[in-house]
Amino acid sequence: MKIPNIRLQNQQLLNPLFCQPKELVSWLGAMQAQNYSMVKWAVGMRLKSATIQTVEEALRKGEILRTHVMRPTWHLVAAEDIRWMLKLSARRIKSANDSFAKGYNLEITDELYAKSYNLLEKILCGNKSLTKQEVTAELQKSGILPTIDHVNLFLTWGEVEGIVCSGIDKIYLCSFGRTSAACAGDYKR
Repeated sequence: MKIPNIRLQNQQLLNPLFCQPKELVSWLGAMQAQNYSMVKWAVGMRLKSATIQTVEEALRKGEILRTHVMRPTWHLVAAEDIRWMLKLSARRIKSANDSFAKGYNLEITDELYAKSYNLLEKILCGNKSLTKQEVTAELQKSGILPTIDHVNLFLTWGEVEGIVCSGIDKIYLCSFGRTSAACAGDYKR
């Protein structure tokens, strides 16, 4: 067999083996997911038979999650894989975030990170999905006056700490929800 055919087969582009998005994403380990609409298409085309609704339902149910688990860029992972993957990658992602913060002179103390984690857990409680803009407004209401760079760091650190992951689609805006319930298997977005 030729290398291109092996790659196409391993990427599930020839003779797909899986029917459900969760099975596919788990088998692949993770899928690059920077462009949200395109990753839904990429998952669907690798399944035996699927529609965009099949993929969206798996995301809505929390069977697959969109998060920054590999590096500070989006990936899809199966919900049951998120915890062990974060244990492997958290230190490196935090280091990249620290470098970003230093490069932009963002002074974020451990206390401020802890306060942001607690607030993220509180504002996303009850299976809420909020956009970055809505999260920013909630942080501002509680006395944290973040720039967009601060919010990005808080959310990425929240993901690495297992507090937040992707939420439901909000008309072309990604949103964030709580991870803890998703990883326990009872997350309903």
